[in-house]
Amino acid sequence: MNIDKSRFLLLFSYIGTKYSGVQRQTTRKPKNQVNPTDNTVQYYIEEALETINPKPSQEAKVSLSSRTDKGVHAFENSAVIKIVHPNSTESYYPNQIIETANTYFKTHNHDIKFNKIHLVSPEFHFRKHIKQRSYYYRLAVVKPEIANQAFFQPESYLPINELNRCSLLRTPINLDLDLMKETVQSFIGTHDFTNFAAFSKSLTYYYDGYFTRTIDQLTLTQCDMEPLEAIDPSYRNINLYEFKITSRAFLYRQIRRMIGSIIMVGSRAFPIEHFKLMLDEPEKHKWVNHYFMAPADGLYLAEIKYDPKDFLNPTNVKQLYYSGNLGPVPVNDEKESDDGFDEKEVEEDFDEDQQQFNDDKQDETFKFF
Repeated sequence: MNIDKSRFLLLFSYIGTKYSGVQRQTTRKPKNQVNPTDNTVQYYIEEALETINPKPSQEAKVSLSSRTDKGVHAFENSAVIKIVHPNSTESYYPNQIIETANTYFKTHNHDIKFNKIHLVSPEFHFRKHIKQRSYYYRLAVVKPEIANQAFFQPESYLPINELNRCSLLRTPINLDLDLMKETVQSFIGTHDFTNFAAFSKSLTYYYDGYFTRTIDQLTLTQCDMEPLEAIDPSYRNINLYEFKITSRAFLYRQIRRMIGSIIMVGSRAFPIEHFKLMLDEPEKHKWVNHYFMAPADGLYLAEIKYDPKDFLNPTNVKQLYYSGNLGPVPVNDEKESDDGFDEKEVEEDFDEDQQQFNDDKQDETFKFF
């Protein structure tokens, strides 16, 4: 068994409100030179790892499995970190890394936390060995009897605990929960999600079947407000909805477009049949720029699921692809960027400041937030 005692799988959490996304947006800074322009989660993780004692013999390297937009949160994201002990016969203990980093985050007032660290072999791939990803989306709607009052200001009715932790519908609207749940069911299973993906400017070619993805689970629940009302009476002002969506991999902005579609149907802005046609006949029925895409602040990367057996004795990734367990074989599967990111498999989670798309320019008709 080939073991590299400097290579670990990191599971970590963050509240994304005050960060410019998770992925570092600049090259590594020269030592002893402050770079305040890179306000990303990855940047501060690297800064935290540099404070461990004794100091690593080389810069700690962080390779992210999932890239999230500005404002998106994570209960659990993952990365491979490489941190080399100055004594070649020794290595850092996982608990030491966690304690050092979390102390740094607390001291510097960061909303980031290390949860678990696992030693992994050089053959373990932090992205390709993922079995499943789960996301949550949280949506708050001010109750109609309040929203219809004069001088309605929606934020004033939102519980303080929900500020920047959910997406708030800014326009008074009655959502049809039954219609929304019917739309949810339409997305479950294997579909061509061409119309629910924003195109990446960094990709010039998409392999056959690239936009075909399988949604294993998509649920919509209306939260029980009664226990929360006992803590904060402001919860009486809102209806709170939670979506949970699970798949092995998502396309760029797929989740936010799907949630936006469900809200549009629930508000009766579009008939459910329209979005079914966008799935069944993607070439004839296109996503239009003024359609509603749900904002980032309600989205949470909830869980990244691995098989622990793969940490030290990983399954051959090529065999997984060719057996059909991970979908189509990506073009140039061996070719990755320096941070280990396969540019031919773009996820829902991408750095917002590196990409600008026309679908950000929402038409006022669907500007609910």
